[in-house]
Amino acid sequence: MKRNMNMTKAVLIGGMLMVSTLAYAKNDPSELSRKNKNAVENLKIGIKSDNPGLKKSSIYFAGFYRVTETVPALTEQMKKETDPKTKILIALVLYKIGDEKSIDLVKEMSVKDSNPEVRRMCTCIYDAYINGNSDIFSLSAN
Repeated sequence: MKRNMNMTKAVLIGGMLMVSTLAYAKNDPSELSRKNKNAVENLKIGIKSDNPGLKKSSIYFAGFYRVTETVPALTEQMKKETDPKTKILIALVLYKIGDEKSIDLVKEMSVKDSNPEVRRMCTCIYDAYINGNSDIFSLSAN
């Protein structure tokens, strides 16, 4: 019985050491930084993708996580996008991120876009930004 208790203690201590070692390895700052850079680059590639599902998902997650590094890719895609729903999604994400220069693009789209639904939604998004209604368009449950 005493031998089983000692064996159990040894296994528990060994497990705790292994878990703490793995936790330290996972939280290595240089490793996290490298992974974050790769994730941002993957989002940018996804935003510019020809695959509509990948594109919309990448745009959505750029807004969900408020990845400011994706703003140039989002604004570039907004200018050349042909799908009205994707344009509206990009406008919402730019609003969510809150970059002032990109909000100017949303304002421009509210006047110049050829699709009336895009113009209407961009007008609403821009008005919400100007009036400070930060919770009107929520991409997450935050």
